Amino acid sequence: MTWQSVLTGYGCGLTFGFGIVYLIYLFERPRWFINSFETITHEMIYIVQFSH
Repeated sequence: MTWQSVLTGYGCGLTFGFGIVYLIYLFERPRWFINSFETITHEMIYIVQFSH
């Protein structure tokens, strides 16, 4: 297997993956995902602010 075939497979998988995630986000608005992402973001901000 060459690096060109690996790069082609990775690029195709990444493109299709982002497309599927975009369609799910566009039509369903998964609230559980948004809530978990906001929680992680707030925890990271809290850690950064109080570590200094």
